[in-house]
Amino acid sequence: MKSASSSPNLNAQRSLVLLGLACLVAALLILAREWSWSSAPIRQMEWRIEDQIHLRGKLTPTDPDIVVLGIDDASLSLESAFPTDVQASRPLQLIEKGWIWPREVYAHLLDRIIEAGAKTVVLDLMFATPTPDHPEYDQALREALERHRDKVVIGADIETRLLRGSLVENLVMPTEALVPQSRPIDPRVGFLTYWPDGDNVVRRVRTEFGLTDDIADRVPSLSANALGEKNGSLGTDFHAVRFGDPSAYAPHSLHEVFVPDIWQSNYIKPGIFAGKIVFVGPTARHFQDSVATPVGELFGVQVHAQVCASLKAGELLRQAPTRWVQSGIGAAALAAALLVILFKKPLVALIALIGGGFGGLWVQQHAFDTWGTVLPMLTPLLAWSSTGLFALGWDFVLERRQKEKLRSAITRYFSPDMADEILRKPDSYFRTLGGVQREITVLFSDLRGFTSLSERHPPDKLVRQLNQYLERMVEITFGRQGSIDKFIGDAIMAVWGRIRDEATDEALAEDACLAVETALKMRDGLNDLNHGWAKEGQPPLAIGIGIHQGSAIVGNMGSPAKMEFTAIGDSVNTSARLESATKQYGVDILVSQPVWEKTVAHFIFRSADLVVVKGKKVPVQIHAVLSGSNVAPPAGLDDFEAGITAFRSGHFPEALHHFKDAAIAGLDDDLTHLYRKRCETLIAEPPENWEGVWVLKEK
Repeated sequence: MKSASSSPNLNAQRSLVLLGLACLVAALLILAREWSWSSAPIRQMEWRIEDQIHLRGKLTPTDPDIVVLGIDDASLSLESAFPTDVQASRPLQLIEKGWIWPREVYAHLLDRIIEAGAKTVVLDLMFATPTPDHPEYDQALREALERHRDKVVIGADIETRLLRGSLVENLVMPTEALVPQSRPIDPRVGFLTYWPDGDNVVRRVRTEFGLTDDIADRVPSLSANALGEKNGSLGTDFHAVRFGDPSAYAPHSLHEVFVPDIWQSNYIKPGIFAGKIVFVGPTARHFQDSVATPVGELFGVQVHAQVCASLKAGELLRQAPTRWVQSGIGAAALAAALLVILFKKPLVALIALIGGGFGGLWVQQHAFDTWGTVLPMLTPLLAWSSTGLFALGWDFVLERRQKEKLRSAITRYFSPDMADEILRKPDSYFRTLGGVQREITVLFSDLRGFTSLSERHPPDKLVRQLNQYLERMVEITFGRQGSIDKFIGDAIMAVWGRIRDEATDEALAEDACLAVETALKMRDGLNDLNHGWAKEGQPPLAIGIGIHQGSAIVGNMGSPAKMEFTAIGDSVNTSARLESATKQYGVDILVSQPVWEKTVAHFIFRSADLVVVKGKKVPVQIHAVLSGSNVAPPAGLDDFEAGITAFRSGHFPEALHHFKDAAIAGLDDDLTHLYRKRCETLIAEPPENWEGVWVLKEK
């Protein structure tokens, strides 16, 4: 984009704009990430990217010393146990009673697997209330918990509820029938609660929950309590978990522990429980105890096992502080802006932007795998890409602006339609340069009394006023596909159709309509300028416009030292004569009959005269333009037109009567007065041979 940085000033301006853009993008993204109305979708996207990074990254190794024993469908149905096995086993008989199992089952379970060498048994179960009508079941489990108090962890729940507009957390302990309700909390208790993120995925855990600020009132999680010696080292804050392989810790069927043959062959001989941490929890489908995690759906008891393995391996992850992310957003936006500033070639900058996006994802993956840090890169990457793309877009706009400036320089000599036609049809243009005959529409405009005005006012103010006038008139002409042929002092010659090879009736009608519309807009534009000049104490200006359509010679004319692409011929002269005639008729816009015929359906006209202009022999019918057809005709127009008909027929008394009626109705202006005066003169001195034609003796 060399054209976008072709000068030191422009280059400095470009750099400042791009750096300012970077700051704006960074500020908006930082605010969007923090504002409640916009942070949710951003966090959702961050979590999804984080999960993909997690799934593809380093996982916590599967710990062989952690085992999961599941209350699965087979345990509920006892499908692997023979009737003789059930008859011989008190626990199986209790299980056969159906769900919910008597708590005595868990007492037998604790005895059996701890005798098999289990280091710790973690019950991912909540026993919040006593067993109705069977206190003996609670007693059996209570006694087992006491026998193995140093090797068992039992679940508690953290209940969250709304109290007086605030969320309050409360610890729900196991029933007092099993565990004493004491302070400090019984060391066998661990909470089994998780706090999923807004998308219901569990990514972060707490290893402790504090009932009060007193450290003695803290309760560890099941996973932290299972490790014993590491309990309490991480406090009550949330920590991201590096999960392991989702297929790890596949649950064993709990009921198999009580089937003798399976117990011996599948558990005792392989030493499944020897020296292990055993998590016991529901895995049957109808419990619906599944949890969404970054590595997939897991049973709740498996999540506890995964967290325990992560804690044991020291693989809890650090969450990047918010200030890191905010700094990353700012740095990424500024880096992208500098990239576009330094690399002038947009393709190179675009490739670098794409590469930087992949680099940001690599940094996030590397931080997860190597540094154990969750580093959200979504908003920094958004800052990087959006700033880069906006900067490239700005450069594109700047380049286009430079091209437009170049085009603007050309249109000082060639109008926009000329430039477009030259670009579209170069052959036609080059043919025209040698001189061809074209059917064109010519508009001449001139200021009234500007020469005398220049003698009475300061030159600098008049030049400024003239330039403002010409600028507005040229803008109006170019806006309606007109081409400025030349300026003659304060006069303007505009042309339609110079470059066109063939002029169809439709094209000529369109040219005529555009020329008349241009004249009306010139009238309105001058009124606006006069209103502004009046406030500045500047004198008002008046305009006269003549429009004619006909044949002319178009070509490149002049000398080798100075050439001009222009049009000459009778049509040009007629247009100039019409502009001059506006002064005599007291109107500001006059058009010839060919123009009137092609535009009468779109504008409101008023007959001006049937004249022989100076230097001509053939009479020309001319019309004054009043307004567009969307405006109601002025009062008295019908009377005026009736007077014109009578006047041209030689019925001067009748014509005078109509002109007086027109004046009374409201059309009491210079043109009406002109015809009243003519009628009075012709009534006093009747002509011998009247053909309705008036000869203009002035130019």
